[in-house]
Amino acid sequence: MRRVASALVCTNHLFMWAGSELVAIEMAEELLARGIRVDIFATLADRDFLHGVFGDRAGLIERAEAVDLARYDLVYAQHHVFPPILDAALARGPIGAGPVLVCNHLSPFVPLEAPGPFVEPALADVILANSAETLAMLAELGPPLDAARLWPNPAPRAFAGLPAPPAAQTYLAVSNHRTPELAAALDLLARQGTPVRRIGQGHASERVSPAHMAAAGGVATIGKTVQYALRAGRAVYCYGPHGGPGWLDEGNFEAARAANFSGRSHPERKSSEKIADELVAGLPAAARFADAFDPAAHDFCLEALVDGLLEEAGSRLSDPAWQARRRDLLASPQTRQAVALEANLCGAIRKFYLNFRKSRGDAARVA
Repeated sequence: MRRVASALVCTNHLFMWAGSELVAIEMAEELLARGIRVDIFATLADRDFLHGVFGDRAGLIERAEAVDLARYDLVYAQHHVFPPILDAALARGPIGAGPVLVCNHLSPFVPLEAPGPFVEPALADVILANSAETLAMLAELGPPLDAARLWPNPAPRAFAGLPAPPAAQTYLAVSNHRTPELAAALDLLARQGTPVRRIGQGHASERVSPAHMAAAGGVATIGKTVQYALRAGRAVYCYGPHGGPGWLDEGNFEAARAANFSGRSHPERKSSEKIADELVAGLPAAARFADAFDPAAHDFCLEALVDGLLEEAGSRLSDPAWQARRRDLLASPQTRQAVALEANLCGAIRKFYLNFRKSRGDAARVA
C-alpha cells in the first residue's frame, strides 16, 4: 500500500493560541512526527508565531494561488478554505486525481465551519466532526455529509503518563472566553491561599502543556483543554459562558461530550460562591473519575486516530478505481464551474470573519 509522504494542513487563521489553531497545529505535528513532509496553508497567519511552533520543519503558504496540489498526497482542511486552493489549481490546468481530502468541522454554529455546496460533498474522502452536535448539523444536510465520523478533539500523547496529581488542592484555569462568575470564584480561592494558574483571556496567552497539567490537581476549562486534562488524568470542572455541568463524572460526561464540553449541555448559570464551593468540595470525587478514565476508549488519543486516517489515505492512493473516478470528476467542466462559484463563497465567508475579528479589537492582527 502506498504511504502518505506529504501533506497540506489548511485552516483560516493561525496567529494565537486557541482551539482551532491547536487542532491544525497538532495535526501538523503528528504528521511531522511520522516523517511526513508538511506545509501549512492559512489565509491569516503570524509567521513569527508559527516559526516559534515549527521552526523550519513546516512551510507556510498564505495565498491559494501559491499552492501546488501535485506536491501533496493528503490535504487536511478546516474552515472551508480548500475551494479557493482547488479553484486556483484547476485554473492552471488538469491536476490528475489530486490528493486525498479530509475535511474537519469544529462547530455546528460558526459559519467558517459549515461545508460548502459542492467541493466537500463531491470530493471529500473523509469527513470529520468534533462532537455529536456537529455530527447532527452535518446529518441534516444529507448524504454524504451524514456519514461524517467523530473526531473528538483528541489529545497528543505528550499528555499521557503524567505523575499523579498534587496532594494539595491546586487549580489550572484555561479559557479564551470571558466568564465573570468563574473568574470571581477563582479569585476567591486565590485570596484564600489556594494555588490557581490561569491561561487565556485576560491572563497569560500561552500553549497549554503537559507541565501545566502535571502541576494541577483540577482543571477549570471548556472545549479542547478538557481532552488534554482527561488524557493527563486530571479532574475537569467544565464551565464557561454557556454554563456547564461542573465537575465531570459518570453522570454528566456523555452529555457534556456531545456538546463538545462547551457547557451547552448544562445551561445553568451559577453564582461565584457556588462555583467556589463546588471547586473545593467536588475535587476528590472528580479526581477519582479522572483517574479511572480511559482516553483510548473515548477516542481521545490523537496518535491512534491519525494512524487510522493515514491508513485510509494510503488505501485510497493505492486504489486505481479511486484514482480514475477522481481524475474524471476533476476534469469535468461542471466541476470547474462549481468549484469557481464555491471559491467566491469562501471569499464572502472570509470577509465575515475579518469583520468579526476587527469587532473584537484584533484589527492589527488580521489586517
